[in-house]
Amino acid sequence: MADQLKLIIKPYPEDGIAEIYFSFRDRFFPSEHWTDLKRVLSVWRSALSDDGSDDTLFFMDGPYWFGVHKMDQDAYLFTFYDESEDALEPITRYVAKSAEYRGLRQTLMQWA
Repeated sequence: MADQLKLIIKPYPEDGIAEIYFSFRDRFFPSEHWTDLKRVLSVWRSALSDDGSDDTLFFMDGPYWFGVHKMDQDAYLFTFYDESEDALEPITRYVAKSAEYRGLRQTLMQWA
């Protein structure tokens, strides 16, 4: 498994459902093989702009969400939360390079 941030999307035969989760540093968010509604990808694509403006994005299924903050020209802070725990305290953070952010956006463009 790679150390870089990746968005994994694997559609199910059922219309509108897919495995949607993040992979990074031998971790998964919300979890490996997490299933959610594919339409969440369109929302994320709209929110994650080319210039990397800050945003908070939610999974449609479950108490999971994440924030994205552009730190500088080459770094984006992803902060992951689980509302079933303490939603004010992140469960993990990941600093992505601009190439990782662009790769994530490219993945969204293919599916959303």
